[in-house]
Amino acid sequence: MLERRLFKEYTPDGAAKELAQWSDKLKSGKVKDQAADKLLDGLYVIFSYALKAEKTAILLDTAELLKLAYGQGLGRSNEEEYWKAAIFSALDKKNFQVLEYLLEGGKLLYKGLAGKRGKIIGLFKMIGTLSMEQGKFFIGARIIGFLVTWLPKEQGPEGLADRIIDCTKSIGDGALRGGDQDFFREICVLVGRHFEVMDSAQEELWDKVLVSWLELAAQKGTAQSIGDWGRFFTLYHAKRTILANGFYVKLLAAAGRYNGQTDADDGVSAVLAKILAAAYMKEDEEALPDILSALDTGFKTAVLKVGWQRAREIFTPWLIACFHMLTRRKSADGRKSARGELLQKSLCMLAHIIQFAAVKEKENATNIFADWRDSWLQKCKTDRARKRAKALFLLLAAKRQIFYPM
Repeated sequence: MLERRLFKEYTPDGAAKELAQWSDKLKSGKVKDQAADKLLDGLYVIFSYALKAEKTAILLDTAELLKLAYGQGLGRSNEEEYWKAAIFSALDKKNFQVLEYLLEGGKLLYKGLAGKRGKIIGLFKMIGTLSMEQGKFFIGARIIGFLVTWLPKEQGPEGLADRIIDCTKSIGDGALRGGDQDFFREICVLVGRHFEVMDSAQEELWDKVLVSWLELAAQKGTAQSIGDWGRFFTLYHAKRTILANGFYVKLLAAAGRYNGQTDADDGVSAVLAKILAAAYMKEDEEALPDILSALDTGFKTAVLKVGWQRAREIFTPWLIACFHMLTRRKSADGRKSARGELLQKSLCMLAHIIQFAAVKEKENATNIFADWRDSWLQKCKTDRARKRAKALFLLLAAKRQIFYPM
């Protein structure tokens, strides 16, 4: 709450008269130093009165003058604390019209108080998190709008860009937890524009953002949010420059959190395809076995959650990757390539997954394998595709025979 000394009794007419005086002084553009402190003290006194008396018109006029003062670079040594108190008072009273004015004032305060920007970002994070918990997503949207305009300008050693990204992550997390799909889409669009001017120094931080958002989107299981994440990932991956450092492994593990909501099966499958394609383009070769391990865990988890039939469709991108590895398993000089080794490991894992599914479904493993093979052959539209599918399933059958002989 605002400091005790700031409370004072007014009549509406008295408050309006005093506001007019402060307005004239601000519009003169000549308020400096101690006069600025006195003016801001006076505005917060009126704000406190109007909030307590529920005089919305006076509150709005006061918040407008605070914006004007902050726009002129005025501020006391601890101005951000007064602003925070006003914000939380408005939140407590659920006066969201006034809150929007105060948020705009915070944007101007950020610009005017260069030495306090880190603290102000932290306050925006606190406000955004609390508003997400209360389901007031429009507040988060306003804050995200500020953050993405600040980010390209804050790439210095002060660490402000890192704080902005962390604040963005928290608000996006809140949108997904709160189930506001449209707001999450708005966040993806706003932040996605930033990737055109992304600083590579922040890529590892953005990696954490994408992993967190995918995990939450998968847990919520909405087709829209998963699809929006996929488009967001495409924008990010196109500009990403550093080696993966396990990034794609973490993404696959996050996708494995999928809760099994039916309408999102295709979305999760499309996301898996994007991640795998990106991983084979940019992942360090040493991390590729970890990618297979993440796929293996995710596939088995999906079998437990949604059953074999749906799980095999969701993880279709893994089988498609195997088709690609089948045609590239030898290097130009005829020797076995790393892709060939990955194919063999994939086939071993898939053989075990078929057996795992058979136990879970109480079905014959041979029948499960044959049904999967036949359904793939039916999907093939050309003789070449059919030939490749037969070759791959023959290799898979051979692996099954090694591990699970008849």
